[in-house]
Amino acid sequence: MSRHDTLRRTRLVFACSLALLLAPLTAHAEWSSAELLDSADAAANAGHPGEAALARHRAALLDPSAVEAPVHPSVSTLLPPHLTAWIFGGGVALGLTGIAWVALSGRRRDALAAAALGLTVATAAASPLSQLANARDLAIVMEATPLRPSPALSAPSTISLDAGAPVLIRAEHGDFVEISADDRTGWVPRASLTRVVPPTT
Repeated sequence: MSRHDTLRRTRLVFACSLALLLAPLTAHAEWSSAELLDSADAAANAGHPGEAALARHRAALLDPSAVEAPVHPSVSTLLPPHLTAWIFGGGVALGLTGIAWVALSGRRRDALAAAALGLTVATAAASPLSQLANARDLAIVMEATPLRPSPALSAPSTISLDAGAPVLIRAEHGDFVEISADDRTGWVPRASLTRVVPPTT
């Protein structure tokens, strides 16, 4: 096999890997962080803290640097999620290209260096991506609601959650969800929460 064929195959493997890994990440966002922050300000001024917190957390997911108010750690990363995903995908694609290069060429040292570099980049991006994965379970309390020890309205309330409080959804049971917030866990009605990342249909 000629060197030209090897390079051509390596480029093809790289392009295919990159396309497969990054295709789901290039969907156009429905919101912009600026629009969401304007919405958050309007909701806060209208006395709707739940809507304000929801818009602020969604804005932080799109552009963490644009939000000055505190948000839940699962949406506060150094880089926007789409950029982190591109870095991770690029690292994986480079690693796969290096591995393919090892198999297709005689220049194993260069190929192993490319594979090691790519996998190192992917590993570095994996931590913020796993942090962002928690954002799928993040919800905002839309109106003040009691936290109960079991999924029943008859269960005694242990504490009340304020509107605008961020919580993590741990489990679901009928019309209730189990949440955790500030080292407390309990059940609240599903209707009292809105997920920061809307569920896909």
